[in-house]
Amino acid sequence: MQLAIALLAALSTAPTSPNLSGLFTPDDVPIDILPVPFAGFVGIRLTVQPDGKVQDCAIEKSSGIRELDNQTCGIATKRAKFPPPIGSAGTPVYAIYRSDIVYAVSESPTQPHLHIGDFYLPVVRLPQGLKDPVQLRIKFDVDPQGHAANCEDEAAPGRDAHDPQLIAAACAKLQTAYTPVVAKDEAGRPVPSIQDATVAVIVQ
Repeated sequence: MQLAIALLAALSTAPTSPNLSGLFTPDDVPIDILPVPFAGFVGIRLTVQPDGKVQDCAIEKSSGIRELDNQTCGIATKRAKFPPPIGSAGTPVYAIYRSDIVYAVSESPTQPHLHIGDFYLPVVRLPQGLKDPVQLRIKFDVDPQGHAANCEDEAAPGRDAHDPQLIAAACAKLQTAYTPVVAKDEAGRPVPSIQDATVAVIVQ
C-alpha cells in the first residue's frame, strides 16, 4: 500500500507575518502514530518576548492525538525565529502568534477541505471576486486585562489586502465571538501584547 503523505499549507497568522508554515515539512508527518486515513490539524499558540525569543508554546486546538500535539509544539519552539514584535505604539512588546498546522495521510492524493478559524464570520454572500472558502487574518492589541483594540487587516496593504468590508465585519465580530488570551511574562505577570486571529467566513 502506497500512502499519500502531506503536511498541507499551514494557516499561519502572526502580527509580523513570520512564516510559521515554513517551519514544517512533509518529513515531519509522524506516520507511525497516525491512523490511515487521517486528516486533522493542531492549533498552536506561541508566546514571543519583546526581543523575539519564543517563551512557550501551547495547544489551542488538539488533533486528538497527544503525541502529534506535543511534536508540533516542539518543532515550532525549536525552529521558530522572530524579529522583535513591534506594537501599535512603535515599541517592542510581547506577541502571541497562532498557526493551524494541517496533517494528512491517506491512500489517495486528494487533500482534505477543512474550515479552520479562531472564530466564524457568517455572511449572506461573498464580495464579488471571492470564492469559498475565504479566511481572513486580523491583528489587534490586547491589554493586560484581555481587552482587544485597534483591530485591522493583518495582510500588507496592496495586492494581499483582504476585502475591507469583511475586515470591518470581522473586527466587529471579534468583540463578541472571541476571547483573547492574556499574554504573561516569564514571572507570570499579565503584559500588553499584539495578537492575531484567523477568521473563517461562512456563507449561510
